[in-house]
Amino acid sequence: FTRSSVRMLLMEGSVSKPKILAVRVEPIRDEPNAQILQRLLNGVRPARAQVRCAVAREQVITRLLKLPTTKPEELAKMVALTGKVQVPYPPEQVVCDFQVLEQQAGVTTVQFVACHQDLVERHLKLLQQLHLEPSDVVPSSWGLLAWYRRFGKTPQIREPVMVLNVDADHTHLALIHHGGVVLSRSLEAGLRDWQAGSETLTSLAQEVERSLSGLRKEWPGLEAQTVLLTGMGALEE
Repeated sequence: FTRSSVRMLLMEGSVSKPKILAVRVEPIRDEPNAQILQRLLNGVRPARAQVRCAVAREQVITRLLKLPTTKPEELAKMVALTGKVQVPYPPEQVVCDFQVLEQQAGVTTVQFVACHQDLVERHLKLLQQLHLEPSDVVPSSWGLLAWYRRFGKTPQIREPVMVLNVDADHTHLALIHHGGVVLSRSLEAGLRDWQAGSETLTSLAQEVERSLSGLRKEWPGLEAQTVLLTGMGALEE
């Protein structure tokens, strides 16, 4: 689910060798509704399908947290306490999760993710109207990570890798390291914006550098070794 469209990806096969059967996109003007989802699923609704739901990066809050423990039970409590001050909503209105990125010298670095509970509930309600029960709901940053693991990762790529996903009206940046998303951003510029010429493409490179410079303050010494460009259409050279 994005602000401007609902997308559906249908795959089959094993995790290591997935086959894409269909990719569909339906634009939305107000809120996504069951009729939009129904059009996406026409003729491609398999039995016993596993459903995963992704919400747009710009609708979630992410933070890099360094916590003084490596014990799972302590870590979960520390994330819950620290996360409360990271979001502008009352605690009872927040849905949050985290992913461990690194554990070293008694310190755990995690990627903390949070969004408003209403956002998740709206998406779940839409899916339930079509009798679909998602196994999980993830931010699109983690969806981009899953794409990288299955399709984008090659022997030539050195990590940390900055993945740039250029979409119709947004560009999604995700720095992947230690099997997780260290940094993610959403830019309000898409394919047509970057195709305007070499000067605009330079600004895209500047956005990458701006993202990394902010990260260096929290994770000194961490640098992108590879930039992986993906998305819709083709950018000019």
